[in-house]
Amino acid sequence: MNKKVFLVLLVIVFLGLFLRVYQLAGESLWVDEAISLIEVEQQDINSMNQMVYDIELSPYGYHLILRQWVNFFGNSEVSIRLLSVIFSVTSIIVLFFLASLLFSRKVALISCLLMSTAMLQIVYAQEARLWTMFGFLALLSTYFFFRAITLKSNVKNNFWKYYGFITLLSLYVSYIAILLIIIQSSMFFFDKYKKQLKNWVMVQVILFILFLPILRYMISQSINKYPAWIPKLIAIGIPPIIANLGVFFFISPIIILIIGLFIFLHFKDNLKKINIKFNPKIFYSFLFFTIIVYLTLFKNITRSFAVIRHLFFLLPLVYIGIAKGIDLINKKKIQSIIIILILLFNSVMLISYYSNPTKPEWREAVTYVEDNSANTPLILFDNSGSTVYLFNYYSKFESRQINLNNNFDGGSDRTELINTLDLEESFWFVSSRDPKKLNFYSSFFNEQFEQIDKKEFKEVSVFHYR
Repeated sequence: MNKKVFLVLLVIVFLGLFLRVYQLAGESLWVDEAISLIEVEQQDINSMNQMVYDIELSPYGYHLILRQWVNFFGNSEVSIRLLSVIFSVTSIIVLFFLASLLFSRKVALISCLLMSTAMLQIVYAQEARLWTMFGFLALLSTYFFFRAITLKSNVKNNFWKYYGFITLLSLYVSYIAILLIIIQSSMFFFDKYKKQLKNWVMVQVILFILFLPILRYMISQSINKYPAWIPKLIAIGIPPIIANLGVFFFISPIIILIIGLFIFLHFKDNLKKINIKFNPKIFYSFLFFTIIVYLTLFKNITRSFAVIRHLFFLLPLVYIGIAKGIDLINKKKIQSIIIILILLFNSVMLISYYSNPTKPEWREAVTYVEDNSANTPLILFDNSGSTVYLFNYYSKFESRQINLNNNFDGGSDRTELINTLDLEESFWFVSSRDPKKLNFYSSFFNEQFEQIDKKEFKEVSVFHYR
């Protein structure tokens, strides 16, 4: 790498770092981040792993690292989000080497510039969740994979070891790594890479063996997670015996895709005999289209999965594709105009992101309650777990608290409920995330008490009664 390229890359990396740390604590933690903290703050690792198993649909790799991080650096907003920032920034560097390997340093620099300034990258970098860690591992795994398959078969190839190690880590961070391996394995449809097929198979066998300790964990999570989905699947015509597989029903298409890819690989050479030519561009377009459709259906049925989170690790490939497209344009002036337009678009999106709240305003809500309370306020919550945790996370003063979550069944006798609460002269009611509970309790309290004050924040409502 010459000095000029190094300096340009350095500027891009520092630009990305600045955009990711800017207003890092500008917004309150939201429910998923609170859940991450609750999990890693458990008394011991076994308790943490059990909670991850009960709540998440992922392994506990990220949580093990975050737990150690919190032990060293504390649980402030900046601290817990900084871990994601680090993985996001280092991903820019890995992307440079991957794009340089695949194309050229010019394409690599353009790719890194796009990744450095893209709003989605900043959004997930400023969130204490696993996505940037997995994105980093996926990129690094892909880089070592391409280094491994492009070496001659008679050359000592340590890159398979690096690839296996990083891919194993990614499997312990997110089950989506299985999809990553599928995409990587499709490269062996090209004859020039088949010389490394034996090495790849050996690595996958080792990965499978090392993944066995978490495999039962994954299957159990998949079958037992979100039982409410089972009747939804049956309602759209899925046979009950299949619907009872739970989330594993959604994983099964991946398994089918793996089998289909290997069958295709085995019979690809036979296509020539019937005058059918294998077209890599069509194949990869179909592969990515299938993945997008699959995840979109996943989201529409479950109504709880954000597709972009699960495609996040693929976004760097999009940046490389855009950069290569720009590089193919012959006129440098047009190249510059396109890059400037993309940067302007990214700037507009970032200004909007920095200017408008995207997470629940817990800090503002708690501050408002405490600024308008005397002595030790009585707080009533309509939810448990993360809601109470977030209030106490931002609270500076001691308060008395009652959790209404166990009293709600959607049809409770309100006169019985008032007797069980033994409310004093003045109290606050704090509601978040559940409109049904909010309507139930707010109408109940409005009938029984005088509303002194009401304040709406983003995704948090506070009411003062006496």
